[in-house]
Amino acid sequence: MTGRKGRVHDPSPLRRTRNIAIEYRMDVSPHLDPIPLDLIDALNEGNVVVCVGAGFSVPAGLPLFEGFVRKLANMMGQECKLSTPVLEYEALDKEQFRLASLDRNGAINAMRKMLYLSKLPPKMEEQAKSLSSLDGVAGVFTFNWDNTLHGHFAPIPFSDIEHDDPFSSFPASCLARSRRLLGMQGSLLEPASVAVSEADYARIKTRRQRCLDELYKSGKFRILHLGIAIDNLRPTALGHHFPENGPSHFAIVNDVTATQRKQLMSIQLLSYDSKATRWNGNRLYLDALGRAVFARRRQSRLHALVAWGTAMLATALFLRAPWGHRRA
Repeated sequence: MTGRKGRVHDPSPLRRTRNIAIEYRMDVSPHLDPIPLDLIDALNEGNVVVCVGAGFSVPAGLPLFEGFVRKLANMMGQECKLSTPVLEYEALDKEQFRLASLDRNGAINAMRKMLYLSKLPPKMEEQAKSLSSLDGVAGVFTFNWDNTLHGHFAPIPFSDIEHDDPFSSFPASCLARSRRLLGMQGSLLEPASVAVSEADYARIKTRRQRCLDELYKSGKFRILHLGIAIDNLRPTALGHHFPENGPSHFAIVNDVTATQRKQLMSIQLLSYDSKATRWNGNRLYLDALGRAVFARRRQSRLHALVAWGTAMLATALFLRAPWGHRRA
């Protein structure tokens, strides 16, 4: 149907999602996919948990998985057994396990020197602040070993959680510093908690699977993935935990192709152009989400105020009406 100035108002959720999303895309960058309205609403309800992968820490100058494994071998004084190029993640896992089997404590010490920064570079600090200041985030879980978010959230290794639902008791209304940063691979400050060897992963596998199933399938949270490689969202990896009743979770990923969208129908992909955004897509999206949540909240309050004013006016008119007047 047509409203004032000839604008078309389509009440369907898809149309409303696209209209609101396009406003925020144009406000930030033309190189970002629209923001889904259901993600904005989930943030307004405080029901979003963020999953952070290695790509999130790239602004800190930290390596992705392959670079990490090669540098770890070098720092341990070992010859790296990886081929060039590496075609499968399994080869990276196998080489990591081999290095850890040679000297687990030595591997952890080298990882701490490599991944723990005394001071974050400005771009990384900005991105971390964009995440920590986003209203509606109930907590973060990460597969990284680095400390890029330790100054903004309360880190806790996976081995320290007492149950399979680590975020429900931490409402998003709490101060950001009180929100948990759950380290799925443990903490390099607590070597016993670190998952780096094949035996370490075997020890936590069952419990970690239960925890991930609770996060993804319980319906309590909507998961927003940041810096997760698109291959890790497939059914053979994290996608194994996605619910079967449609795409209820989200991922911010660079340079998504049409083929990848068809292959990953179980998650809503928000793509950004990596070159056009100078690899700042994660921060741009987080900042856009912050503005969208604020605008949505203000819109809801305005609607509530209008509804209250309308009700008060109707009551006043009713009381002033000449009901019950008798004939002279």
